Amino acid sequence: MRPSVESTQVAQAHAELQQTCSPRLPLRSLFANYAFAALAGIMFYGQFLFYSMGHTQMGRYGFSSWILHMASIIIFATLWGLLAGEWRGTHARTRMLVAAGLTLLVGSTAIVGDGNYLKSRDVVPVLESLPIVNATATAAIPPARDGDAKVGLP
Repeated sequence: MRPSVESTQVAQAHAELQQTCSPRLPLRSLFANYAFAALAGIMFYGQFLFYSMGHTQMGRYGFSSWILHMASIIIFATLWGLLAGEWRGTHARTRMLVAAGLTLLVGSTAIVGDGNYLKSRDVVPVLESLPIVNATATAAIPPARDGDAKVGLP
């Protein structure tokens, strides 16, 4: 029995589609993709390892560690992309927005650093002595009631 013309055309179309849509990667490229994926996973884990190590060393300024961590990730990833040429061929407005974003991040990091410096010089506690600041801080905490202490398991 001879195959019909329609089934032959379907088989040819399927073969062409398979070649164009899912080309097989050479073994070298496949290995490189797996190696880069593993490296990305190790670096992702490493960022939190080093973040937590740095956070413990910041002492009473630990509150600013997450801000600095996230800002540095964005800044260095963007600069790495610029060096790698990922932004080549983009519109001038896009590059201008990237530059503005980087400037904003560097500026905010400088403001956090300046705030930490002022706190280390005990300039900020002067603000805490103002009555309006203390009134706002204590007004947010409701007073304890008699029944509050008895809430829980028997």
